[in-house]
Amino acid sequence: MTENQKKSRKSSGTIESSPEGEVWVILIKGYFEENLGCKLQDLVDALIQKQCTEFIIDFSQCFVVNSPGVAKMGDLALTITQDIQGRLFLTGLDNLKARVFECAGVTLDAEIATTIEQALGLLVSHS
Repeated sequence: MTENQKKSRKSSGTIESSPEGEVWVILIKGYFEENLGCKLQDLVDALIQKQCTEFIIDFSQCFVVNSPGVAKMGDLALTITQDIQGRLFLTGLDNLKARVFECAGVTLDAEIATTIEQALGLLVSHS
């Protein structure tokens, strides 16, 4: 592993978000850890205040999720699905992330789709 790769793994990732109609699509890029999870929670809380209830969080550009990041995703899934009765789709998961989220109970509240497009289709078909 090069020195740049080591530094990259230690630094937090980034979040990008955009609306797709009534649904907010949030892209996680890089390393998803507790601090980025807090930023994600702040973003979702602000969107909930604007009456947003449907979210897609895409992990296709996320290379690792650490344990505190997994815990933050569990909290976020509960906030969206239980507190506001909304829907949350996780997309772009590789096998490891999918298994970790399943073992941690995140997928008891969040739904899984392969792609953002598939999640959007599922959300539209249930509206």
